[in-house]
Formats: sequence, structure tokens, C-alpha cells
Amino acid sequence: MLGGTALPTDFTNPDALAFTVKTLPNDPGARAELRTADLANARHFPISTTAKALTHLGNEIA
Repeated sequence: MLGGTALPTDFTNPDALAFTVKTLPNDPGARAELRTADLANARHFPISTTAKALTHLGNEIA
């Protein structure tokens, strides 16, 4: 689901996670690519649709 909107990292490896977190602020190109991918992904999953689905789910389990 995340596709190109996230950076792969090994969350079980603190050094790998730290590298990812430290690298991104210093890489404007990577940030721009992620931002573009995030916006494209957001168009496919509007927040209004998510809100309706969560409301429906909440009503089902209440």
C-alpha cells in the first residue's frame, strides 16, 4: 500500500533505522520524491473515504 511513499528500513535494527532517520533531512531529492509520491497516493485514498469507513466500522463494533 505504501509503495514509493515510504523508505524501506529494518525497524528491528536500531543502526539501520537511525541511518534512515538521519539521512532523509539531508537529502532534498529523496524528500521531494517522497512528497510527490505521497500526494499521488493521497489522491487514491481520500481522507473523507477513510473517515466514512472508520465511522462505519465503529458503528459495527459498538
